[in-house]
Amino acid sequence: MRNLLNIETEFLNRAEIGAGLQLEIVKTSLNALEGVERTKLSKTLELAKIMGEVKTYFELDETRAKFNDAGISWTIEELADKVFHCSKSWFHRCIKASQISATKQTKFISLCKWALESEDLNIKCSIDNLNKFESTGNTYTKRNFLLVFNPVETNENSAQSVVGDTTSTPVNTSNSGDMGSNSQNSENSAPNRSLHTALNTRDARTVARLLMEDFHFSQRELMDFTTNIQNAIV
Repeated sequence: MRNLLNIETEFLNRAEIGAGLQLEIVKTSLNALEGVERTKLSKTLELAKIMGEVKTYFELDETRAKFNDAGISWTIEELADKVFHCSKSWFHRCIKASQISATKQTKFISLCKWALESEDLNIKCSIDNLNKFESTGNTYTKRNFLLVFNPVETNENSAQSVVGDTTSTPVNTSNSGDMGSNSQNSENSAPNRSLHTALNTRDARTVARLLMEDFHFSQRELMDFTTNIQNAIV
């Protein structure tokens, strides 16, 4: 808890109020989020479920009467700040995410894992992206999932930041080996990974720029290459 007046501290120390607001559980959950990255979404969803329960308790007429009798008049914003250490907006976004079915939560997390493990792309597995996934329906293919959620290429740091119990598999970005230190033929070289990302997200403008800047296509070569692609699919 934070930002409490003395009168509020005394009131929250009452056993029935502490139990109703689940203060000990909230404290444990907040501490569990400290320093967590790969399991952050799952732990945040656990806390979000508690947020919803506490909000329901807080809005009961009986609870409101107890607050009023103690001379305390909290808003939802104050509840979020003083008990959960967050903004009203984040409080509501977390509760919204906690109400998404377990099936859809699992599908979202699975697609984030697929992007990392199969495509070397990191889609942030977050509360806001989970809400976005829910709001736009449950009809994603793997490819249009990449189009909607703007992945970034993984590296040794970002690969740690994906999802729940995902095993970290940092992409090898070393340029050493038989191909030479500046080779663009290495599967994991920066130009190849950038081009891979652009192709996966169907970003034609970026594909064209990368072919010219990193693979040294002339404008004429790029136009001929585009024509060859068109001829190949007819």
